[in-house]
Amino acid sequence: MSQEDEKTVLDAISSSIDIVKDFPKEGIYFRNISPLLTNHNLFQETLKMMAKCIVNSGLEFDYIAGMESRGFLFIQLANMFKCGFVMLRKPKKLPNVVTFTYEKEYGSDSLTIEKNVMRKGSRVLIVDDLIATCGTIYAAMNLVKMVECDVVGAIGLIELDGLPIYEPFRGCDMPVLSVLKYPFDSDSPERVI
Repeated sequence: MSQEDEKTVLDAISSSIDIVKDFPKEGIYFRNISPLLTNHNLFQETLKMMAKCIVNSGLEFDYIAGMESRGFLFIQLANMFKCGFVMLRKPKKLPNVVTFTYEKEYGSDSLTIEKNVMRKGSRVLIVDDLIATCGTIYAAMNLVKMVECDVVGAIGLIELDGLPIYEPFRGCDMPVLSVLKYPFDSDSPERVI
């Protein structure tokens, strides 16, 4: 795909994402991917762009782990890379789990992972729809460590640029990839290149 064709695809993906001002609280510009999900062909192109980003990073992994709930939408990436998919869920959704509680933009939250779902020592790529402060990625990274596996990186469809990084995540030497990047404090559909 030429750079011009790639830009056209990225523009189409970007224009299919709604921007909702002051949701879930005042001052937040929520990037809603629901309209993108209703367009089969465009969502398939989205997955291809995410896969290309992963391939270009050179990351090697045995599993992709998606965070509840929108991270589950990208399970097809595991099929594309012929690897397993692991669910990182909210409490009380899975048996035999370990739990990690963390602070995020709107308060505290928790994620869980099943204790024996992956082989010990496995390499894991984290996936979610949106990356903001990296707080949820930090929680996912800690969960994966708790089951004696290693996170090699994270990818999101969208990254919000300009937010302060979650303090405990600072110093984590881990690549964080994204396909689309927007300023966090703007309702503009224009991407940060």
